Amino acid sequence: MALATWRSDLLVAFAERDLREKSQASLISEYSRLADRAAILTSTPIASTTSTPASTDQQQSKLSAELQSLHATLTTLRTDLAASQKDRTALQSQLTTATTALTLLQKSSTANLRELDKVKTERYHLEQKVKSKEDESKLNRKMIENLQDEIIALNIQLNIGEQAKMRLKSENEELIARWMALKKDEADAMNNNSKYS
Repeated sequence: MALATWRSDLLVAFAERDLREKSQASLISEYSRLADRAAILTSTPIASTTSTPASTDQQQSKLSAELQSLHATLTTLRTDLAASQKDRTALQSQLTTATTALTLLQKSSTANLRELDKVKTERYHLEQKVKSKEDESKLNRKMIENLQDEIIALNIQLNIGEQAKMRLKSENEELIARWMALKKDEADAMNNNSKYS
């Protein structure tokens, strides 16, 4: 934003300078024309030997008027030249300031670009680390799910084993009870038979 501002200010100042110089072009050409006339007038004799005193007075008053006009024009041109020099100095100062600002902005821009590259590199590395951690988390979650499935399967097997154990124990106790009852009946029968014999 600052770069565009000083650049537009500089272009406006150059445009103003061009306008001033073009507006003074007529003065400069007038000055040149008057200087040429003054040179011609000073090189010719003021009065010729054949001229009369009246014509000499007329020529002198005419030359005096032209010289006064030339001096007035010269004064105006000098004033315009001084103003032009002052404007040029001001513009030169603005140009120096703009050049310094541009140099500083270029240095700042280079430093900012370096910093931006550094931040981009750091961001890339952090993104890679985050991706790696995400992959690691996915793998851990998968392993946890597998372990939970395995624990559930083992619990089911354990429950089935417990149920089978309880059923076998119950069947075993029932068989023992039936066997004991059978043996008791056999013993009773043997006792009864021994009484009758």
